[in-house]
Amino acid sequence: MAQTALAAGCPADEPVDTGGLTPLNAAILFNRPDLVALLLRYGADPQRPIRRPGKASDGWNSYQLQGFLKQKRPLDRSAIDRLLDRHRQASARP
Repeated sequence: MAQTALAAGCPADEPVDTGGLTPLNAAILFNRPDLVALLLRYGADPQRPIRRPGKASDGWNSYQLQGFLKQKRPLDRSAIDRLLDRHRQASARP
C-alpha cells in the first residue's frame, strides 16, 4: 500500500499526525526497515526535524530518534542503522 501511495505522488515527508512525526519517523518508531528503505528511496529526509513543541523529541531528526529508541527499546534496530548510515554517506557525496 505504501509503495502504491508513494508511486501515485503522495509525499514521503509530510507529518502523519499532529504529533509531528513523518512517515519515516513512524517507520523507525515501529522498527520497520522495509518502510524506512522505501521512504528513503522516495525522498524522505532523515534530517527533517520532528515538530513536537514542549516534548523532548521536538527538533530531533530521524538519526536522533533512532539513537534514542536504541537506548530505550530492546529490539534489534541494526537494519535501520545500516539504511540510515548508507543514506547519510550517499548524501555526503558530491
